[in-house]
Amino acid sequence: MLKKLFSLVIVFALCSSIFAIPVNYGGITVQVESLIGTGSNQTMIVVDWESGLTQSHAWLYQYNGTATVADAFDALAAACDFAWSQSAFVQYINYNDGLESHATANLGWLSFWNKDSGGDWAMNNDGVYVQQLVNGSWSGAVADDFPNWGNAGPAIPTLPEPMTIVLFAIGAFITRRNK
Repeated sequence: MLKKLFSLVIVFALCSSIFAIPVNYGGITVQVESLIGTGSNQTMIVVDWESGLTQSHAWLYQYNGTATVADAFDALAAACDFAWSQSAFVQYINYNDGLESHATANLGWLSFWNKDSGGDWAMNNDGVYVQQLVNGSWSGAVADDFPNWGNAGPAIPTLPEPMTIVLFAIGAFITRRNK
C-alpha cells in the first residue's frame, strides 16, 4: 500500500512539471498555461478566480509594438479555450484548463491590476481597451465578491518544485514506517 502511495506521489510530482510550462519571469518560476502570440515584447497575463480560493492561471503574451489588455484577451480567446465579454465593463472571463472550467460571472466583480517585475500589484482603473501593456511587466484580473473586491492583486501560479513533493512523500513514508 505504501509503495503504491509513494509511486503516486512520484508520478504526481513528475506530471506537475510536465503539464505546466515553467517560465522564469522576473525571478519567479511561473506555471504558464501557454505562450500566446509572437513578438519581441512580452507581458505575463494572470487571471485569479476567487482571490486565491482556486488556482490562478497565467499566460505569457508576446507581441510587437504596443498592445492593450483587450489585445491580450483577444489573443487568448483565439489560441485556447478562453472567452471574455465587455460592454461598459468586463462582464466575464471564462477558461477551461482541460481539467476544470473557470468562470468569473458568478464570482462577483473583476478588478484589474498591474505589476512591474520585482514590484507589488497596483490596481488599474483604466479600461482594458485603454490599459497599455508594458514589456517585461505583469497584468492581472481578480474575480471577487463585494466587500472583498479590490483588496488584493492576483495570486501568481508558481510551479511546485517536484523535489519538495518527493521529500514530503519520503518523510511521510518514514514516519508511517516507524509507527
